[in-house]
Amino acid sequence: MKKCGLPAGKAEKRHGSFDRADFILAALFLWMIFFLAALAVSEIAFKIASFLPVFFARRKEASSLETIRLFTFSFLFEPLRALFAVFVIGI
Repeated sequence: MKKCGLPAGKAEKRHGSFDRADFILAALFLWMIFFLAALAVSEIAFKIASFLPVFFARRKEASSLETIRLFTFSFLFEPLRALFAVFVIGI
């Protein structure tokens, strides 16, 4: 029996080689997907790691400014409280 002008054994062999080529392409695309997924994960990790110092610096700056503001507020009204205490006691 002949297929595509080839004897029976040759036609099956040719069809088998196309199956092998399909499996090779599928394996190639599978490796490409894994590689691109790993690349995306590494890029995301790099972006997160590069933004952490900025985040911590801003957090430290904000906490420092908050502390300064709280102390400034309390020390500004301390003399007024002392004067009020003197007035109430009657010294």
